[in-house]
Amino acid sequence: YDVPTLRKRIKEDPFRKALSLTWRVNDLEGVLAHYVAGPGLADLVSREEGLRISTDDRNRVEYGFARTVGRKKGFAIEELRAHARELAIARPAVQGGEVDWKRVADERVLLYTHRGDASPVPVLLDQEQQFRARAQALFLKNNLPGALAAWNRQPRGPSSPMELVMLGCVCVAMRDHRAEAVLKRLGEYQPLEAIALQGELAFLNQQPARAAALLEKFFLGLRNNPWPHGRIIRRALNASVRLAQVDPAAGERLFTILLTPFDLYVEEEARLAAAFKIGQQMPPVEALKVLAQYEPHVPWNEKFLGYRYQQYKAAGHRLERVAKRELLEFVRQEPMRFRSEQTEGIASDPLGVDTETVRPLP
Repeated sequence: YDVPTLRKRIKEDPFRKALSLTWRVNDLEGVLAHYVAGPGLADLVSREEGLRISTDDRNRVEYGFARTVGRKKGFAIEELRAHARELAIARPAVQGGEVDWKRVADERVLLYTHRGDASPVPVLLDQEQQFRARAQALFLKNNLPGALAAWNRQPRGPSSPMELVMLGCVCVAMRDHRAEAVLKRLGEYQPLEAIALQGELAFLNQQPARAAALLEKFFLGLRNNPWPHGRIIRRALNASVRLAQVDPAAGERLFTILLTPFDLYVEEEARLAAAFKIGQQMPPVEALKVLAQYEPHVPWNEKFLGYRYQQYKAAGHRLERVAKRELLEFVRQEPMRFRSEQTEGIASDPLGVDTETVRPLP
């Protein structure tokens, strides 16, 4: 691989934009972090497998993958990386320039953070890299104070789009003095993400009007831009629910916006959940609009089914009988609960089940 050529191409569109949005990388080191092994690994596997060749009649690879369903262990990309390191073919051959292999190792950890998965224990990381990896692991566990403390134990600032996402979320949540500067840099790659985190920061700084305006802009932007990171979308949705509790007028506007799905239905479950929570604070006729979007495959849990039945019954909705039947079905299938003589006299609700069994949403 010719290093200057690759670096030049990575900085040009459409590669620059595509790599930033999909892999969350902005340089050659970030791209090479996705490299697994060279042709030598394929040659080794071919020799070891011998005549075990996949054909149309005996597709060993296809059925092999199918048999991993439901298993915690099976094919793992890290096993291939380990074999490649043993064979000294874990790095591609490059020419014409230098590659910062330390940065490649950093980006390989970020690869997992981007997906929301804990990275396998990295090998050959120096102390500074270990602190950065530790910060990411704590970030994924939502231990944001710990993530910030770990990040502060290493010297450099964020250098890739995914590091900016992580540090942006952490600095905003902790109201760290670096938040605005980090969000400014994040906005160079994904302006909508910066807007969302600025909205959250405004809410935390008790600026509800500014927070509402920024969150509204973010959610409207998601109608034709599916690329913002899922973690940032979920944080913005959570902030909108909390904002609605302190500013009902802002909650009404956000509720109306959230009734429309985002582009490609990204974070659809989280969108509906946020609209549902805000809708509970509004007149029943508004709450029915969210319930309609859940039908017919509604969340199968006691609180939702109970709330759904109550709302449909109060409104005389055409689905009242369906909601009642499905609530009763859920209750009947619940494990039997302990009953003592003291609980035998508990009054039943109109459905014929104990009020303690079917509770309205708070």
